[in-house]
Amino acid sequence: MKPWGRARAWVGSMRERFATRLGWKLAASHLVVVLLTLVLLIALLGLLSIVSSRLTRNSGPSLVYDPDMAELTRILATLMREHLASGDTDELTALLEQLKPEVYTGSGPLGGSLNPGTGIVLATPDGTVLAASGISGATAGTPLASLDPPELGTVLQAALAGEHDISRLGPLMQHAGGGQMLVSAYPITDQEGRVIGALGLRTRPPELGSTGVPLTFVVVAISVSLIALLLTAAIPAGLLSSGAGFLLARSFGRRLAALEEATEAMARGDLSRRVAVTSRDELGRLAERFNLLAERLQEIERRRRAFVANVSHELRTPLAVIRGHVETQLERLSTQNAPADLRETLQIIGREAETLDDLVDDLFTLTRLEEEALPLAPTSISLASVAQEAVEAIRALALAHGRISVRSLVPPDLPMVLADRTRLRQVLNNLLHNALRHTPDGGVVVVEARATGGEIEVAVTDTGTGIAPEELPHIFDRYYRGERSGRHQGGSGLGLAIVKQLVEAQGGRVWAESRPGEGTSIHFTLPMATGFARATG
Repeated sequence: MKPWGRARAWVGSMRERFATRLGWKLAASHLVVVLLTLVLLIALLGLLSIVSSRLTRNSGPSLVYDPDMAELTRILATLMREHLASGDTDELTALLEQLKPEVYTGSGPLGGSLNPGTGIVLATPDGTVLAASGISGATAGTPLASLDPPELGTVLQAALAGEHDISRLGPLMQHAGGGQMLVSAYPITDQEGRVIGALGLRTRPPELGSTGVPLTFVVVAISVSLIALLLTAAIPAGLLSSGAGFLLARSFGRRLAALEEATEAMARGDLSRRVAVTSRDELGRLAERFNLLAERLQEIERRRRAFVANVSHELRTPLAVIRGHVETQLERLSTQNAPADLRETLQIIGREAETLDDLVDDLFTLTRLEEEALPLAPTSISLASVAQEAVEAIRALALAHGRISVRSLVPPDLPMVLADRTRLRQVLNNLLHNALRHTPDGGVVVVEARATGGEIEVAVTDTGTGIAPEELPHIFDRYYRGERSGRHQGGSGLGLAIVKQLVEAQGGRVWAESRPGEGTSIHFTLPMATGFARATG
C-alpha cells in the first residue's frame, strides 16, 4: 500500500473511532482546551520574559532588594543552630568573624562586594545580644533596642517572636539608616521547632541614584502586569473552552434526557416508549439496548396478559361445575338425615369455589383493563343512587359479619358524575368489601362524597385496624397483601388494584389515608358530567 493510501486508512480508522467512542469525543474536547491553554501560556511566558528583561536592564543598581542576602540569612541561621547551645560568647564571636566575609551584597544578578557596613549579630530569646561581628557597640548582654541601626533590633525582635516575611519562608528585611542600609533577621529553632535565638545581618546595598526604584513599586508593577496578562490569556481561553464545552454538553444532555424520559415512562408502565438512535457511540448503543429491552419486556407483558386471560377463561367452566355439584348435593342432603360434618364440608367447598370464582373474575377484569379492552360507556350518573344501591347490597353481609353498620352519606343534590355505571358500582363494591374485611365487630363503614373543582371526590371510610404508613404506597399494587390482611379474611389482593385501574380509566384519581388503630379512608375522584343532559338514576 502506498504511503498516501496508508494515511487515508489511518484517518478513516480515527474517524471511525471518533464516531463510535464517546470517550474519544470527550478526550478530543479536553485536548482542544489543553492545546489552547498551552498556546496562551507560551505567549504569556514570552511576554513575561520580555517584561522581566526590560525591568532588569532599566533598573540596574537602583533595585535595592537583594534575594541573595535573604537566602544567606536563612543559611547562616541554620548553620548557627548547633553552635548556639554552647553559649560561649568568644567562640561564637570568632565564628561570626569567619562567616562575615561570606556576606556579599548584590552577589546575584545585581553584582556587589563586601563593604564596611556588613555585620552579623546573634540574639538570645530574652532580647539581648549573645555575640556580634562588625556591629559597633554590640557586646554580650546589649539590649537589641540599642543596636545601630535601630531597625536591626526591630527585625531581630520580630524574628525572636517567630515572624517571617510575606513569603512565610524568607527572613524579615527592612531598609535602615535612611535607606543607606539593608537589615535582615531569621529565627533559630531547635528540633522541636522552639525559637532558641535569632541571627541578624546588616549591610550596605549599592548606591541609590536619584532615579532609584523602591522595592514596593517594583513588586506592585510586576504583580499588576502579571494579573493583566493572566486575565488577557484567561478570557479568550475561557470563552473558547466554554463554547466548545457548552455545545458538547448540550448534545450529550439532550440524548441523556431523552433516555431518562423513556426510562421514567417504562417505570410508570409505558413499555411502548422508544429512544431515537442518532449515533454509534456509547450513548447510541445504550439507546439501542434500551429499545431492545423495552421490546422484550413488552413481549413478556403481552404473553403474561394472554396467559392470565386464558387461565381465567379456562377456570370458569370447572369452577361452575364444582359449584353446581355442591349446590345440588346440599339440596339433596337438606331432605335427608345426612351427617352434619358432611353438610359442613360441602358448604366449605362451596365457599372456597365462590372465592376462586371471584378471583378469576378479578384476574380477567384486571387483564382486560391493562389491555384497554374493557368496554366503558360513560354517562351522566347520580352518585347518590349508585352508592345507596351498593350499600343496600352489602348491608346483610355486614350484619352477618359482625353487626357492622354500613351507611351512605352522599348528598342527593350532588352534581352528576361522568362514569360507566357498571364499573362505578364495581368500584364501590370492591371498596365496601375491602372495608368490611378489616372492620371489627360493631364498626362503621361510611360512603361520603363532595364536589371539588370540576370533580366529585368520593371516600369510603371504615373504623378498622388501619394501615401502617410504610404499606400505604403499595396497597394499590397487584397481589399486594399487607400485614393487616390475612388469607382467613378473604380477598385476592386484586380488589384495590382493580379500583385504581377502573378509576383511572374513567379519568379519575385514587389514594388512601389511614391512621393505624383508627381506620382507613380510600378516596377517588370522577369528573363532573358537564354537558350531559340525560342522567341515569
